[in-house]
Amino acid sequence: MISSHNPANLVEEFRAVLLEGAEEVLGLDEARGLFEQAQARVKHEAELGLHRELYHFHEMLENEYGQPAAQGLAQRMGRAGFRKGLKRWGNETGLLEPSFRLLPLTKRILTGLTRMAEVLGKKTGLAVQVGRTDGQWTMRFGRGPQSVAPPCHLIVGTLQEFMSWASCGRVYQVRVVECAAYGVEHCLFTIDMKPLD
Repeated sequence: MISSHNPANLVEEFRAVLLEGAEEVLGLDEARGLFEQAQARVKHEAELGLHRELYHFHEMLENEYGQPAAQGLAQRMGRAGFRKGLKRWGNETGLLEPSFRLLPLTKRILTGLTRMAEVLGKKTGLAVQVGRTDGQWTMRFGRGPQSVAPPCHLIVGTLQEFMSWASCGRVYQVRVVECAAYGVEHCLFTIDMKPLD
């Protein structure tokens, strides 16, 4: 489903989408400045990887705007990033195929989450698993290299935007239930199957 490319190119594609989302929310200069600082920190630490850049990017957002505002900005960037990513990879993942749009809602959401997990796994190097429990869909992210947790609020925003898009505008509750930043082995997100509206 997802074509195989050079892993470095995949990371660059994903970084470009995230930067476009950040530019939409923060403005061009602010977003690029923060991303450049995050990349500089990664090089200084000799730890390569987009996951590490995002860790520093979120850290700098918190330093600049405070924790609550940084979390809200990250969610907005995740929403914008989903829209940008859909334009780039929608055909490649099958999310823009008429056959996908015609699936029953619950199957469409589960299929879409599974395809998103595949894209996120390939483009970030994180292990991503999708599941289903009574009343919820789940998405579990393993830690990346150097035991860095994925950027949870960015992912929350991405999932919120996907759910709205897949359901033709409905609003679903997305929660971070467990976070690797607090010492557990993975980050766990839940999405209520019943919309809020």
